[in-house]
Amino acid sequence: MIIILAIFTVNEVVELKANIEQYVKVTDSLRWQLLGMLKDGLDTSKLDEVRQLSDELRVKDSLLKLYLEEYIKVDTGCEQFLKLLVNRYPNNPWVKLKLGTVYESMGQLEQALTYYRYVIRDYGRLVDAHIGYARVMEQLGNNREALAAYKRALSLAPKDSTLYQAIIRLTPWWTKKKLIREWEIKLKFDPNNEVLKKYLEILKKGG
Repeated sequence: MIIILAIFTVNEVVELKANIEQYVKVTDSLRWQLLGMLKDGLDTSKLDEVRQLSDELRVKDSLLKLYLEEYIKVDTGCEQFLKLLVNRYPNNPWVKLKLGTVYESMGQLEQALTYYRYVIRDYGRLVDAHIGYARVMEQLGNNREALAAYKRALSLAPKDSTLYQAIIRLTPWWTKKKLIREWEIKLKFDPNNEVLKKYLEILKKGG
């Protein structure tokens, strides 16, 4: 029974790796198609095609992320495979991002930073990269840089409660009045943001 389970696990890992590489190829292809359509300005006659490609890329990216999450749970040697994928497909942000999180979990923080920086440089609107960078900076004791990164992430994900919590936690008490003013201004432009309202009240109460 133990042997069957081991064989099954090996087969599962092999299948996962094949699925991951396939989705890396697909998402890279879709991303390049979109960039090609948008590089010279959006042709309004192709709006439907752009929306369709964008939706398909969003779905495939989500599936790739799920496969990567599952993979790192079942393969203790995942670092080597992810590095191989980075070399084969250097433009894929999700593989670099996942390699960054693997290095972070291993305590290799400088390596993690390297990959988070790659993703931020090439895909600046990918919020997970800013969050990963902020986490590592906080672990390194650079709270100022971590705070700045969490704020960049919040600008991309303004309803993420964990970001508000991190920003409040890292903001020195003597600058919290400034932060209150910043969030009050944000609320004027985003009056229906209930998460912002909640944490603004917490901040005002000395949270």
